[in-house]
Amino acid sequence: MTHNLESKFLEVCETTRNYCQTATGSPVASIWFYEPSESGKGILHLKKELSADGQEIIVGLDERAIVAHTYRTGEFVVSSNVREEPRDEKGPIYRVKTENDTQVQISTLMSVPIITSDKEGKEIKIGVFQAANNPTGYNEIDIAILQTLAATVADNFIRKKSGLEIKEPLHEQGSIIRLVEDLRRASAIQQGMMAKMPKIKNLEFAVDYLPCAGLGGDWYYGKEVNENLHLIIGDGEGHGIEAAMIANTSLATIRTIFAMSKFTNKIEMQNVLKNLNQSLTDLSPAVSSKETLNTTLAYTIFTKDGTCYSLNAAHSNPLIISPEGNIEEKEVTVTMPLGPFDEEMFAQSLNEPTQFQLKKGDTWFAYTDGLTDLNNADNEMYGKERLIDFLSKTYKINPEILPKDLAQILKKELRKFSGARYQRNDDITFAVLRRTE
Repeated sequence: MTHNLESKFLEVCETTRNYCQTATGSPVASIWFYEPSESGKGILHLKKELSADGQEIIVGLDERAIVAHTYRTGEFVVSSNVREEPRDEKGPIYRVKTENDTQVQISTLMSVPIITSDKEGKEIKIGVFQAANNPTGYNEIDIAILQTLAATVADNFIRKKSGLEIKEPLHEQGSIIRLVEDLRRASAIQQGMMAKMPKIKNLEFAVDYLPCAGLGGDWYYGKEVNENLHLIIGDGEGHGIEAAMIANTSLATIRTIFAMSKFTNKIEMQNVLKNLNQSLTDLSPAVSSKETLNTTLAYTIFTKDGTCYSLNAAHSNPLIISPEGNIEEKEVTVTMPLGPFDEEMFAQSLNEPTQFQLKKGDTWFAYTDGLTDLNNADNEMYGKERLIDFLSKTYKINPEILPKDLAQILKKELRKFSGARYQRNDDITFAVLRRTE
């Protein structure tokens, strides 16, 4: 009976591992346990190796498996892109070895613990479920899938130990399939609403949106009106499905306002914010709390002669970078955040936009607070001072750097800062715009 249970357990684990590969788009998926299976073969086992100071555990692997480090806290790594981990002269600090010390090539990595509990209800980590090499990286949807599958493995582990029948996790896997398909479609629609940006003479720009989950609360929108660029960056409260629905409402409202401009040939910044605030307050009966409607916003109009008009709704100020790397934080007119306040109160907070000049070669940089609030393994925030220092040094090295190239370098900088234990707690959006003439 014990042998039959063990065989069935191994069979279901292998089925679950294969399913994980399909559901998360991972060429590699592995299940590891801290203790040997009763048959002694067929399942992968963890090999513990403590560093000299006892602070680090390296997980052993075979040709299909990958590495996981647990720094101090014992938590397993979730890394969205190992290729952008910190490097030293020998290569990535995030080293990967098999049990016979051969190298394994990995580009992305996701790892969650397999957890059971003892009779007193205390959690016990019995192993780890890992997936790797998704070519587009992993997000919160993928992590949720892996956590769900790890829970089914843990349940069957307990059933095997108790002599109970092993369950086929078909129901859980079917639910995951439907959930994943729905969330991926929703994520694609959300990003599709933001993807297209206009081409404007005398301006080069790049906008990057990095949701910490498949769906996020950040958003951006760009539109050409009378040869001027209107660029809006929004930062909703939190992330996930509710935040994404609120962000999509904002995007739909903005798109409608600018579609109407075809007939009026005029856009007034204060009216844009008033209409957007009203559409968000109308959602009050449908959301978990009014605070979830809280949306900060940076709205700037860039004209062809370099004159700019900015109006912020409780959003951080933009940075103006000269070709020499000198940086000015531009103080911009600020209103209340959108969403929590009624029409009259919000309208009273509105003022005239701030006007300033963007000279030839100057770069305008705006960002949501997910960038400066990013934490590293020591719980330090990236912060505005570190951002300004990075931008200044980058422009002093290369005054002619293109916005799209700066965006790529900045993403690598954020990965380097956050390190291998990096998992964002907030969405990040930033925009880089350079006046060429």
